[in-house]
Amino acid sequence: MITTKPINLGQLADECRAGGESGELFMTEQAGSHNIEQVMADGERNALSAAQQALVDAHVAMRCKTDAELAAEFQDPNTTAVRRQEIRDMQAGLLPCEQVPM
Repeated sequence: MITTKPINLGQLADECRAGGESGELFMTEQAGSHNIEQVMADGERNALSAAQQALVDAHVAMRCKTDAELAAEFQDPNTTAVRRQEIRDMQAGLLPCEQVPM
């Protein structure tokens, strides 16, 4: 399947497994598009099933907020003390990173 939307392959694989679709995914990128295929146990690459294609269509790739984004939010005078502590905890590894769409 070829798509031009942002893809987080690890996240997409987790979504496929959660949706009952097994198999490893393989992605190649070229000129801003992604070709996603399923890799079988014997190493053969197959096209995605209809269910997997639907999962790709619904996929919203996420990434962690960058240190610069967190720093800008921390410096914002409208940021509450509670939120500043959350940011400190994320940067110290005490909380998981905050996910935002790619």
